Amino acid sequence: MGLPIEFKEVHVLKLNRSLYGLRQAPHKFFEFLKKKLLRCGFVQSQHDPCLFISNKVIYLVYVDDCLFFAPDSKDIQVMMDKMRDEELAFNIKNDAAGFL
Repeated sequence: MGLPIEFKEVHVLKLNRSLYGLRQAPHKFFEFLKKKLLRCGFVQSQHDPCLFISNKVIYLVYVDDCLFFAPDSKDIQVMMDKMRDEELAFNIKNDAAGFL
C-alpha cells in the first residue's frame, strides 16, 4: 500500500487507533479487551487464551461475542458494572443459543 499522490514522502501519518476492517483489528480488539478484563480482576487461562476467570465469574470470548457464567446472576451484574466503568459496552441477550 502506497501513499496517496497528494502526500509527499516527508509526511508521517500516525493512527491513534486501529481501524475496523484491517487484518490486525481483531488482534488489537482482543488486546484492548484483555487489558480491561485484567483491570476488572479476571485472570487469563493458560490453557485457553479466550477464557478469563475471576473469583465468582467465568468470561468466555469468541471473536466479538462473550458469555458470562456464575452461580448467581448478581455476581455477573456486579462484574458487568465494573466492566462498564472500564468503558466496555454490551448488548445483552439472555439466550446463549446464537453464540456458536
